[in-house]
Amino acid sequence: MSGFEITPHWPDSPEHDPDDSAEDKATLCELVVSVDAEVLTTVDDGDSKRNGPRVSACAFAEWLVWNWWRQRFEPMSDSANPSLDWLRSHETASIGGGWLWPRMTLDPDGVNIGLHTKSSNLTETEPLRHVGQKERFIPPSAFEAGVDSFVASVIGRLEASGLDDTNLSRMWRELSVERGDAELARYRSIEATMGFDVDDANPELIGQVIKDGELMGVNAMREVAADATIRPVQRTAQTLRDLANHRAGLDFNPRDGVQMEPPVGAFGSAPPWYVGSQAAIALRELESLGSGSISDARLADMCGLGGKPFSWRRYSPSPIAFTVSGKRQQRMVLRAKVRNGRRFDAARLLADRLMASEEERLRPATQTRTFRQKMQRAFAAELLCPFNSLVDSLNDDYSDDSLEAAGKRFGVSSLLVKRQLENRGVMPRPWDWTIGRVFGSTLSAARNAPLQPSTTEAPGSPAEMPG
Repeated sequence: MSGFEITPHWPDSPEHDPDDSAEDKATLCELVVSVDAEVLTTVDDGDSKRNGPRVSACAFAEWLVWNWWRQRFEPMSDSANPSLDWLRSHETASIGGGWLWPRMTLDPDGVNIGLHTKSSNLTETEPLRHVGQKERFIPPSAFEAGVDSFVASVIGRLEASGLDDTNLSRMWRELSVERGDAELARYRSIEATMGFDVDDANPELIGQVIKDGELMGVNAMREVAADATIRPVQRTAQTLRDLANHRAGLDFNPRDGVQMEPPVGAFGSAPPWYVGSQAAIALRELESLGSGSISDARLADMCGLGGKPFSWRRYSPSPIAFTVSGKRQQRMVLRAKVRNGRRFDAARLLADRLMASEEERLRPATQTRTFRQKMQRAFAAELLCPFNSLVDSLNDDYSDDSLEAAGKRFGVSSLLVKRQLENRGVMPRPWDWTIGRVFGSTLSAARNAPLQPSTTEAPGSPAEMPG
């Protein structure tokens, strides 16, 4: 298990601001965050470096405890423009209080929790530079253990200073009760998944997700619930069944489609981009697809679809693509209006059928950044537009016209083509807010370096494939 630690180093003779609260004065520390003994919070004041900034451990602990459910369960809905509310609960800079906090984002995806750190520059208002831009992934159990240990140490420090009944200790007792009650913990986890603070959601809304989960699949409904782009009225099992039975829903039979054993430990043992892309490579080899484009007819057959599902003119106004299994029939709904998007939707749903081990009546392809959705996108991109074939076809020409032509050749959007190249370092990636870095490497390095299933740093993980 990855070791996640938040360590407060208490100074021998702390220098306090007279305006600091008693709790802040008692818990002033050098705050160090590390994963597997690798420090993520190095700072530089221009004269020397140290392992962490000097901040209030109590303020940091209060922020963690208050947002614990959301940091543990709420995935990001939009990587390009995360909401201010999401950032408030997941970005350490939101803690405030005049402290120069570590530049870190906590990003849960349903399987792991990503720790994204940014670097900064010395300025007149910030005389401390955060060093290093990193991305590490830890299992939820490691996150819970690290937070538990840290909060306990801070409460112990407060009590040793004569501060017994603090706001932090009261909050921690309440959170401990919630985590220890199975029914309440389930409620809180769904509430947080949907982006609500504690007790801010309509109980009927959470109850509906729980009820629908028992009918359609618990994890499937959590994926739907996490998608903030879907209006609450569209998140119910009944609404999705009605959409599937709409004239734009497609009959399909997965038994007629391609079959493949999922990779061992598909969920959790490797980053989602690696799991998805390697599964697509394996499927292409299994089906003797070669390195070229996949025709509409072949893709439809692989998915278990009949007719011409990708050129169908009738459009279902569905917020997501999904498949749903009923007693007598199984239906697929494709969200996109245009052919390329519908092919991508179908490939994502094929990935979910092949890779998700649980038997669920609902299989959704949403807009969120959960492990499951990122895996689907990576699979669909590599299946429809294999990287090596794409690079060969471009022949060092990365102009807009060339990318557009490549998209037509493989039956995908030019945006997907661009993302494939950015994810492997062939083209520079636009500024990424999550880790503040620009990707770039030589084509030969990208081509010759084998994909490695690192669980700590995923070269292509932050980007989202267009759906």
